[in-house]
Amino acid sequence: MPKDKILVDAKTYKLMQEELAALKTRVAEFEEAATLPQATQVAQQKALLAVITKIRESLSLDRIFDSTATEVRKLLNADRVGMFRFVPESNYSSGQFVSEDIVPPFNSALAVKINDHCFGENHAVYYQQGRIWACQDISEAGLVNCHVAILKRFQVRANLVVPLLKGEELWGLLCIHQCSAPRQWQEQEIEFVTQIAIHLGVALQQASFVSKLKKHSGYLSQAVAQAVEREQAVAAIIDKIRRSLDLNTIFQTTTQEVRQLLHADRVVIYRFNADWSGEFVVESMAQGWISLMEKQQEQPEIRKNISDCSIKYLADAQVTDTYLQETQGGEFSRGEVFRVCNDIHDSGFSDCYMETLESFQAKAYAIVAIYQGKKLWGLLAAFQNAEARHWQEDEVNFLVQISAQLGVAVQQAELLAQTQQRKEELQTALTTQLQQRADELARQAELERAIMEVIDKIRRTLDLDTIFQTAATEVRKLLNADRVAVFRFDYDSECNYGEFVSEDVLPPFTCALAAKVEDHCFGEKHAEYYRQGRIWAANDIYELDLVDCHIAILERFQVRANLVVPLLKGEELWGLLCIHQCSVSRQWHNEEVEFVGKIAVQLGVALQQAELLIQAQQRSQELQIALAQVQTQKEQIVRTAEQERALAQVIDKIRLTIDLETIFQTAATEVRKLLNADRVAMYRFDYNSNWSCGEFVSEDVLPPFNCALAAKINDHCFGEKHAEYYRRGRIWAANDIYELELSDCHLAILDRFQVRANLVVPLLKGEQLWGLLCIHQCSSPRQWHDEEIEFVSKIAVHLGVALQQAELLAQEQQQSAELQKALAQVQVQKEHQRKIAQQERALARVIERIRQTLDMETIFQATTQEVRQILSCDRVVVYQFNSDWSGEFVYESKTEGWKSLILTPGLKTVWEDTYLQETQGGRYRHHETFAIDDIYNAGLSECHLKSLEAFEVKAFVVVPVFVGDKLWGLLGAYQHTGSRHWEDREVALLAQIGNQLGVGLNQAELLRQTKQQSREIWATIADLSAIIDNLADGLLVTNTQGQITRFNPALKAMFRLEEVDLKGKKLSEHFPPKLVKLVEQMEQQEQEIVTAEVELENNRVGQALATTIVKEAEEEEGTQCLGSVILIRDVTVEREVDRMKTEFLATVSHELRTPLTSILGFASIIQEKLEEVIFPGVNATDRKTQKSIRTVGGNINIIVSEAERLTALINDVLDIAKMEAGRVDWNIEPTNPELILNRAIAA
Repeated sequence: MPKDKILVDAKTYKLMQEELAALKTRVAEFEEAATLPQATQVAQQKALLAVITKIRESLSLDRIFDSTATEVRKLLNADRVGMFRFVPESNYSSGQFVSEDIVPPFNSALAVKINDHCFGENHAVYYQQGRIWACQDISEAGLVNCHVAILKRFQVRANLVVPLLKGEELWGLLCIHQCSAPRQWQEQEIEFVTQIAIHLGVALQQASFVSKLKKHSGYLSQAVAQAVEREQAVAAIIDKIRRSLDLNTIFQTTTQEVRQLLHADRVVIYRFNADWSGEFVVESMAQGWISLMEKQQEQPEIRKNISDCSIKYLADAQVTDTYLQETQGGEFSRGEVFRVCNDIHDSGFSDCYMETLESFQAKAYAIVAIYQGKKLWGLLAAFQNAEARHWQEDEVNFLVQISAQLGVAVQQAELLAQTQQRKEELQTALTTQLQQRADELARQAELERAIMEVIDKIRRTLDLDTIFQTAATEVRKLLNADRVAVFRFDYDSECNYGEFVSEDVLPPFTCALAAKVEDHCFGEKHAEYYRQGRIWAANDIYELDLVDCHIAILERFQVRANLVVPLLKGEELWGLLCIHQCSVSRQWHNEEVEFVGKIAVQLGVALQQAELLIQAQQRSQELQIALAQVQTQKEQIVRTAEQERALAQVIDKIRLTIDLETIFQTAATEVRKLLNADRVAMYRFDYNSNWSCGEFVSEDVLPPFNCALAAKINDHCFGEKHAEYYRRGRIWAANDIYELELSDCHLAILDRFQVRANLVVPLLKGEQLWGLLCIHQCSSPRQWHDEEIEFVSKIAVHLGVALQQAELLAQEQQQSAELQKALAQVQVQKEHQRKIAQQERALARVIERIRQTLDMETIFQATTQEVRQILSCDRVVVYQFNSDWSGEFVYESKTEGWKSLILTPGLKTVWEDTYLQETQGGRYRHHETFAIDDIYNAGLSECHLKSLEAFEVKAFVVVPVFVGDKLWGLLGAYQHTGSRHWEDREVALLAQIGNQLGVGLNQAELLRQTKQQSREIWATIADLSAIIDNLADGLLVTNTQGQITRFNPALKAMFRLEEVDLKGKKLSEHFPPKLVKLVEQMEQQEQEIVTAEVELENNRVGQALATTIVKEAEEEEGTQCLGSVILIRDVTVEREVDRMKTEFLATVSHELRTPLTSILGFASIIQEKLEEVIFPGVNATDRKTQKSIRTVGGNINIIVSEAERLTALINDVLDIAKMEAGRVDWNIEPTNPELILNRAIAA
């Protein structure tokens, strides 16, 4: 199970849910009271989160308890926090502290044994139900003396005890002690400790589950190993059973193997007889025990004892005795497979059976039925004689498998015996039938011989008259008939007319040859049946109900018995084969009818052959016409075959040599002879001429045509216009160069070599156009055939291969010359190659070690040590740049005798290189390597030389190490003993290792970032879960199928669903239809917020806001809807406030408008009277009077203005109510800001 997962049972989960609901209630109370400082709340939440994180990160209870005790003690500022564990099966009366965190100078309680019988008898059950005990001062709590003594033993003044429950079991107690003084335990502290105890209980369950899982895994591994061994033994026994059909061998092998495998004292096979008595047929026993087989022979009554006792006792001692013989096999015959007895003395068997078992010396046994098909054949029994034995389930299953295979073997043996008996019966019947069949075959053979002679004579000629006459003569002689004749129907007579065209007849009977016969009845009624193959055999024509016209025709030819068989030419009824007996009637036998039918078939074939002969003769002229074409094709095929042979010869000659001149000359000669051309030549382009210049390097030409060998050709048109096409494989075939619109320069070149027809194929060396294979017809134009072009193309391909081979040969010869010169250095080179191979293997090891771990210390150690051994240098270092491009040596591997650049672990040598700092890595930023064979001959600066001398360096190689695109540091190899020439291979190898080191560093950094991101994600998830769980509003999340995937406790409280598990349930199962309809409406308005009021429990009202959860589109994909989220707020109080506000506005507007109307009215009247009556009547000469008049007038104006303003404010309040109700009409008008400001100032 992953470390970040915690497994709890259903009851614990339910308890946690109830505690979580209680916590939310308490949180709400805490927020109202505001008694706990915000910093303390944050600290408690952080501590709780830290404890939960550590519980998830570890499966060690000691680490979890220690870290939890430390965190809780620091947070609560207590003197001691300890975990007390009860001793198992002590009835909660004794135990000890298994973890503790305490401040000095108080005594440690760790591992101290405590015995408290009062707790186990009086208090344990309450703590098991969740009691929490908070004592502010033990001296004032009225505790019993024994309890006070225990607490004073640990200097406790104030005590807070919370139970630690592992499921429903009281595992121990979480104790918080204040030892220095009494303490008032706050509700928030108690609640916090309770939450800690719950999570510790989860950790206890988790640890217990892991322990059980490991134990169970061990059991499973052992069981699997035993099962595999058992299955292998079963397979071996089954294989031995199947190798033989001899039952004795099978039984002997099986009992011996089973006894050895089960380590039993005896294994026997018992067989039932037909009357359900039985006997032992084979046994295998250990030394020292009596043989049941011998005892059975000496004491025949033992068979009766075995048969007379019940078999049901094997499993149930309460079953009354029934005899195997009477019950016909007992339970086994009804399909029971096995019976097992672990101890015969504890099984309650009958006395007779106990006597039998004791005579067998048996103490325990396992008996398995052997079925032959569905019939009970016998029993396979394993006995333990030395002592009682508990038979394992896999041992019984093993016996069942073996018994099944024995049943198959018995069935096979039975089938074999039946097969032998059946074979003898069949042999006798076969002999009789063969004799009868031999006689029939002799007669048939005679007929077949005659048929073959007739067929042979028929097939010797294609002349129909000869065929018919031969067939008639032979058939008449063979059947000893008076007449055999062939009757042919006239063409287009619809089988109504015909004549006999062939006949063989004995005298004195009338000849029917050329006799015309007309019979419309035959054509109308019988022809179709003969066409379908009817054969008519008449033993006596006068005994059949034939029509008069038919009798008259037969009497015309003196026929008494008649056998008529149709002659079919394909599917056409051509005629009839008639066998007549004229002297007397005759019984036609089946073999005679069949014989005549076969003759008729052969005559039908002869008819078809004759017709085919006619058609063949007609086709003969057509074939004569096509003969010339065939001859042409034959010549073409011969040429093609000759081309293939020549191609094979050319290829073979090409392969026999690698000399290009020989190859070209051979190919030119063979191709010219085969194609009967005037010239075949190989043209080679000059190197770097851009295919514009070249010469013929090989040629085979007939006289009197000019030789083109070594002739130089300049053709810039070819290089500019045509070379690219030939490089791609173009083949140019010109039947007559003068019929093509060639350029003058091209014609001039061809005329130079007397060319009339031209075939040009490119010679490609790889993808390079090396030259051309040219076939010239100089004497006359020529039609180039496709097979000739294909042949020349194949030759060109193989010549291209030869060119590549020649180039490789030249390279090989050049290398051979170089090797001959370097013969003295061969041994050194071999040693060098060995070192290189060793370096390659070492490099592979370095890379493998880097890839096997992401620990940088391990990577650096493996890398530096291996590289130093590979390069045989004095020191290999890893240098890391700082952010300011200074740096330090982080790891090294050196030979003995040289001082370390890393003086002590953690203290590294800083190499201040101003050049690297100023240039931010210098040449190494550009992936350059730096190799110096001798620092004194490399022109290094003085400061650089001093640094190298300080490190005792005489020669070095430094390669950059990049992590991604950033220069991380350097990998250096130093030689201290003297100068050294660094081989390119060594520098390249060091660079490869630097690259791999960079990859390893990059992977380690990625791992660190991944872990950091993982921790941040888990923290974010924990924060989000805490926010969602503590959210006052109800939260409900569903997927696209309408199933609930997330919810919070506030939602369940709103709908009174605390006892219901909503995970995976449909929304419609537990929530009102209005909420379901809201989700459906929201799906139609994707990415919009939809609101609705829903009814909550206890007549409360909720405001639901719903929207879809949409996955943002990526590249070409569209947006994807993942589900919906619904936020439900209990607005019952808000609705009540709105109602009260509405009533208040109505009341206030009514109660204020009435007096204001009076005030405004009276103030207006007073103002009017003052201005019209009083002020004019007052003597205004006095300045004070004038001032008073102005003051009074101004005050009256203020009263009127304020009354009007109050009236306007009341109207505004009423307008707000209208706006909320949606019944306000806006009247936009321009206004004067100055009037508004003056009015505000005056107010």
